[in-house]
Amino acid sequence: IVLAKAPKQFILIGFSMGGYVAREIYRLEPSRVMLLALINTSARASSDEERTKKDRTISVVNDRLFYGLSHSSVKKAFNPDCEHDGVSFSRVQTMAKRLGKDVFIRQLAVNRECGLSWLKEILCPTLVVTSDNDRLRSIEEAYELAQKIPNARLKIIEKCGHMTPIERP
Repeated sequence: IVLAKAPKQFILIGFSMGGYVAREIYRLEPSRVMLLALINTSARASSDEERTKKDRTISVVNDRLFYGLSHSSVKKAFNPDCEHDGVSFSRVQTMAKRLGKDVFIRQLAVNRECGLSWLKEILCPTLVVTSDNDRLRSIEEAYELAQKIPNARLKIIEKCGHMTPIERP
């Protein structure tokens, strides 16, 4: 759908799960992507522990009404210094509610495959962005991306958690 609606050439930005999507879009049509930005993401596969936790969450969410993300989930996505920022929390909760239960479950159900081996095929200039207090994706994962993508540059955002687009746009 993205490729069908995108211009002939474009700049592609992927945040978090969107980084996996952006890399797949690049893999399908590399000549169309002029520049790539990968923000708070990874190329690692889902671990067994992550899959087990996500499966448990899906079973719990399936049996209940969906009111958005839990307070602890939202809190974990932010820099500890911003944990009590009601405006940012509200923005994330509003997005989760708007997208709804089905989208939340679909995202949890995705089994992320390892993409480390083909990062060397990404030849366009690439910016890898991570945050120093991201509790969902590690700085090591960002270093992997930046080291394995030939034309990549790494930028670390200070005093920021996983929600870089909201915390430090």
